[in-house]
Amino acid sequence: MNILYNISCITLKLNLKIWTKYKVINQDFIPKKGNLLIISNHQSNIDAGLLGASIKRRLKFPAKIELFKNPLMNFFLRSYGAFPIKRGVADINSFKRMKETLSTLNGSISLFPEGTRSNGELLNGKPGAAKLAYNLDPVILPVGITGTAHLKGLFRVFNPSGSITVTIGRPFKINKTSELTGEKGFFKDLTNEMMLRISELLPPEKRGAYKDIKIKDYLLTENC
Repeated sequence: MNILYNISCITLKLNLKIWTKYKVINQDFIPKKGNLLIISNHQSNIDAGLLGASIKRRLKFPAKIELFKNPLMNFFLRSYGAFPIKRGVADINSFKRMKETLSTLNGSISLFPEGTRSNGELLNGKPGAAKLAYNLDPVILPVGITGTAHLKGLFRVFNPSGSITVTIGRPFKINKTSELTGEKGFFKDLTNEMMLRISELLPPEKRGAYKDIKIKDYLLTENC
């Protein structure tokens, strides 16, 4: 593992334990090996680091390219395993980086399917994570984060506050044997199924766009 990544995660975890009411639920659901795609809701700039501190895997994640312009921020982000992505366009280089990571032994990536930070309530997911998962077939680990919406700046990793909970869901994979695979609207349905797995890890009042939708699970299968 990268030394800077370990130091960053340990430092954040220590700050969380000192300054916040921090807990991680269902850590035993985290696969210890194998390619892993982590999907989570997104409320704060510290969420990616929070996942790194809470999940004992070497995680990489995309972050908007504008954040890398500052040399100090560039160093800080890359130490956390971040790589730049251009938002709003098809970023081939970023996709190649994710594909490379998920094709490496035990490679792990964390993504926020909402595509942007929310105000605390879950937004509609975008299809990028579903397409990546379908093409590369990793184990998918859903995560629900609560208590970070007020932590706006990235450097709040050094000064977190409040009550922060990271809830791990059961890992799953895409059911490629489904008769609906490849049909029109397939990736929209798949995205919704993946987002519902996140929503059930959040309090009802935080489920936003998915609060009244039930999981059908016809496109997903449990990973045992």
